[in-house]
Amino acid sequence: VHGSIQREMAEALGKANSLIAAGSYDAALEVLNAAIDADDTSVALHLHRALAHTELGHETEAAMDVRSAYQINAEHAYFTLTAPIFAQDKFKAIVAQAKPAAPAAAAAAAAAPAAAAAAAPAPAKYK
Repeated sequence: VHGSIQREMAEALGKANSLIAAGSYDAALEVLNAAIDADDTSVALHLHRALAHTELGHETEAAMDVRSAYQINAEHAYFTLTAPIFAQDKFKAIVAQAKPAAPAAAAAAAAAPAAAAAAAPAPAKYK
């Protein structure tokens, strides 16, 4: 059963991507709403629905979907948002307002190289 749900979600996402690319945002919303009604645990479905809402000027709904995606899996949401489809400035502004602060693990991982470099001894000068 789980495999069939994943397959259905993948098909819905593919169809929604095609509709978004064609500018058919209302139709994309219908597909995404049905898929999310069947299983609301997909980060990608929520982010794509947020994108469709953004294109239709539904900023409140878009922000709600972005928040839902982060609540489902913040690290997956951060990664998914690097896809080119999410590069529109209007959408990036909604994401910036709706996303939570970076997860502690991600912030620590990002800070680790800088901390290690600061703690390393200074190189000896050449004579």
